[in-house]
Amino acid sequence: MHHQDLPIRQGDLRNGREIAARIAAAGGFLPFDAYMHEVLYAPGLGYYAAGARKLGPGGDFTTAPERSALFGRSIAAQCAPIIKALPGARILEIGPGSGRLAADVLTELAAQAALPERYQLLEVSPELRERQQAQLAMLPPALASRVEFLERPPTAGWCGVLLANEVLDALPCEAFALRAEGFFERGVGLEADGGFAWRERAAPPALAAELARLLDGLRDPPQPDYGSELCTRVGPWIAEVTAALQQGVALFIDYGLPRAADMCSFDMENHPVPTKTNPLGAKGAGEAGNVGALPAIMNAVVDALSTLGIAHIDMPATPHRIWAAIQAAKAKS
Repeated sequence: MHHQDLPIRQGDLRNGREIAARIAAAGGFLPFDAYMHEVLYAPGLGYYAAGARKLGPGGDFTTAPERSALFGRSIAAQCAPIIKALPGARILEIGPGSGRLAADVLTELAAQAALPERYQLLEVSPELRERQQAQLAMLPPALASRVEFLERPPTAGWCGVLLANEVLDALPCEAFALRAEGFFERGVGLEADGGFAWRERAAPPALAAELARLLDGLRDPPQPDYGSELCTRVGPWIAEVTAALQQGVALFIDYGLPRAADMCSFDMENHPVPTKTNPLGAKGAGEAGNVGALPAIMNAVVDALSTLGIAHIDMPATPHRIWAAIQAAKAKS
């Protein structure tokens, strides 16, 4: 598809003007995490806050729950023993998509006689919340009556399962570059014609300190002019959404990281065709995402277990796998 064939949503244009105004007001530089937040979550204009369809036919992407009920059944298999073990257990799903995962999980838990007291959903997208309500209204009354929609994470203590499927990759992240002169923060600026373009400036002290800490633990230094992203929001965000979880498990599910041995052999050609219909010349229209959050979670798990001499946990970090690693480490001590 040529870029001139791509539909331009009016909300995208308005959001672009709002972002341009913010860049100008900030002196010509908007940090990438602030830019990503505006693109995704600006009230009434951002990708998740506006009304355009996102999932499935007519949308921009699909997810595992939309493809098969097997995904939801697999999640339910993880939830069932926890719900049975904790009286009054609930499930809190953050970013529930179309509501299909919630419907599949509830249906399977009913078959296993392991229904939660409540199934709570926390969603920032008005369009997706409407789809969730329509999807879950079709459940049998015994299941639909357990569904509750929240505006913010619960503050009163609760027990059960926190479920977040493909949420971590939508947290705004910082972009950085390692130059000969030191650490640089990447952001978005304005061209003379009003278009958006990458800009760099010396990294602020907090970002520079975190990059120095991370690089100090690497076996080999990065290549010259290395650039990547860093999601420093993931820790505070997890602390916020799990603050009231007194007993239970938090399940964060995101894209897997395949190894070279998992891939087939293929040839690839690169033919970039920048588009003029969206910021930074990115082809297509859809959500902005990051890949730094999932490794950060795995690092946090290993850091928490390091006092036991555990230096590595294979993905996925299931409760049983973590428990087995703890037991093995205790047996050696």
